[in-house]
Amino acid sequence: MLDAPTWLRIVREARLSEKQAQVVSLMMRGLGDKQIGDALGIRYGTVRMHRERALGRLELDGANLAEVTSRVFGIAWDMLRSEPCPRCRQGSKGQGNRIIEQE
Repeated sequence: MLDAPTWLRIVREARLSEKQAQVVSLMMRGLGDKQIGDALGIRYGTVRMHRERALGRLELDGANLAEVTSRVFGIAWDMLRSEPCPRCRQGSKGQGNRIIEQE
């Protein structure tokens, strides 16, 4: 999965509320709406509301697990690919210090 700092950046990028982020996270772990409600201590209808709003902010319509996971990792990739590579040393003559897209 994603590390905590990356997940928080995705949540901010997609403008998800805390509850929407929790619902999406549990969806990505394969939980159904009833199971999510039980895990978060909220009613089924409330889960559905947060789910639909989160999917809207992720620009998805009635998405399944694969689509949600793909979208979240797509956002992460878009954010991270232009940043300095954390495993490369800064200032290494400009080579290898960026995560780049392979063609």
